[in-house]
Amino acid sequence: MSSKIIFRVRYALLICWPVGYITLAVSRLLRNKLSDFERGFCDGFALVLIGVGFMYMVWCLVKGHNPNKFDKHSG
Repeated sequence: MSSKIIFRVRYALLICWPVGYITLAVSRLLRNKLSDFERGFCDGFALVLIGVGFMYMVWCLVKGHNPNKFDKHSG
């Protein structure tokens, strides 16, 4: 894989965690305005993103990578 693709994938995985928490917070704030289906969909989507972000953090811990510091040219 090229280093540019690896950079993009790592960046996308790093972003999953905060996006998941933001989605969960928004669905909790708008719980009275959303239907049950919409709220369940937002909660499920948020939990999937949080789970993916958590798995990426565990992978970085096992591999010894710093998830917040990566460079475009490293593979």
